[in-house]
Amino acid sequence: MKKIFLSLMAIVTMAALTMSCKKDGGGTTLPAPTASFTKVIAGLQVTLTNTSTNAKSYSWDFGDGTTASTAASPAHTYAAGGTYTITLSVVGTNNATVTSSQSVTLTAPAVAGPNLILGGDMSDATKWTSFPIYAGVTAAITGGVAKWTGGEATPGAGGGHYGIYQAVNVEAGKTYQLDMHVKGTGINNVWFEVYVGTAVPTAGVDYVAGGKRLTLNTWDCASTNKTFDAQLSTISCTTGAWNNITFPSSGTVYIMIRSGGDDFTLTGGTGVTVDNVDFHSL
Repeated sequence: MKKIFLSLMAIVTMAALTMSCKKDGGGTTLPAPTASFTKVIAGLQVTLTNTSTNAKSYSWDFGDGTTASTAASPAHTYAAGGTYTITLSVVGTNNATVTSSQSVTLTAPAVAGPNLILGGDMSDATKWTSFPIYAGVTAAITGGVAKWTGGEATPGAGGGHYGIYQAVNVEAGKTYQLDMHVKGTGINNVWFEVYVGTAVPTAGVDYVAGGKRLTLNTWDCASTNKTFDAQLSTISCTTGAWNNITFPSSGTVYIMIRSGGDDFTLTGGTGVTVDNVDFHSL
């Protein structure tokens, strides 16, 4: 009788253990998934960071008709500006599906127009008109640069300078940007100025039409050793966006570049050179 009782107890214990294992291994409730994400917009590109939880797979609908992505945190570039709805679908470890949607508004970056300057790389001197404004300083377009050399006959008199210019056509209401590369070494008491005006430049006459757009001189904004090699807009004495110009009416304007001063060729100096002149619509 005792043996029978012990056998029954063993059977009951084994059954209890079996039921307990089934409950722990197969009956546990898995946590529900959540769907969420953050976004960073740069032009027409959206970078998405997935912050979902308890997920085993993802599907992204970018709202523009392109193929969905199954990456965890994709980046997507749109073909055009506009407002789009991004939807993230998440399948959880418990096989439940949840979604999250956000709208994005994108603006296509402005496409710059072509360079309106002919021979802006200074490879063709015939595209430019040049003349002395006051004696002492000369300029020549050769070897891929426009180069100013010489100096005033009477140092400090403030007169001698030379100019080069080109005519371009502009449209009313459009904004244009002007810039160029400048380089100078071995110079003293020298200035450099760029104008954009509607008046036709004349030899021997100071040009001031339109005001100074970009400027440089060795006493205010050039380095102490009178050496520079940079885009003029980055080192110009004229601060602010003076090289961005909007014209009230369509017509012809003149890009006048002029420079003057006491001495362009100190010992070992190379004077002032200009290349890569660029004038385009924004």
